[in-house]
Amino acid sequence: MELLIGGYSYGSLIASLTPPIPDILKLLEEPPPSTPAFAKALLTAKESARRWLDTHSSTRTSYSGTFNRAAVHAALQQEENRKLECEQARHGIDKKWKVTVRYLLVSPLLPPISSFMMGFAGMKAWSLGRGSVDEGEKGIEATDARVLAVYGDGDTFTGIRKYRKWREKMEDERWRGVEVGGAGHFWREEGVMRVLVSQTEEWVRG
Repeated sequence: MELLIGGYSYGSLIASLTPPIPDILKLLEEPPPSTPAFAKALLTAKESARRWLDTHSSTRTSYSGTFNRAAVHAALQQEENRKLECEQARHGIDKKWKVTVRYLLVSPLLPPISSFMMGFAGMKAWSLGRGSVDEGEKGIEATDARVLAVYGDGDTFTGIRKYRKWREKMEDERWRGVEVGGAGHFWREEGVMRVLVSQTEEWVRG
């Protein structure tokens, strides 16, 4: 399974500090007792998903009153997967999902703006290091993930000189930076969005 974690501007800061997948899965399986609100929200989401599945697994009609083949197929496929998991459990097979993570950062904020927005303590993972793969670490530096950073040469929030210096420091076989000519921070200029989309699609396929 491939998971794409992306963010634009301030959202790229949040994306870059997302905990590693094993940590997230651990939280979903066993919500910490110190956060009852999180556990309640998770339970509500599971119940909502179950109700949706029960409703859409009907082969009669969808909410719109027409036959919903995609919803039926998804429901049946999920039921088959559940049966397979039960069968594997009976035979002692430990099924593990292998999740490959990629990060897409669009118009990422760099210091000093990012430092004021999230505090200096959180900046190491964002702009200063590429640490090792160790459980418990947070953010991009804790993973061996592929990263695409896309920015415009007209970005007035960060400035092209800082972007180029950052790219020179970080770029390797897994980290790729793309500079889009004529693009500002908000990607409103004519034609720049097409370049952003094509570069992202090329990276995802690669």
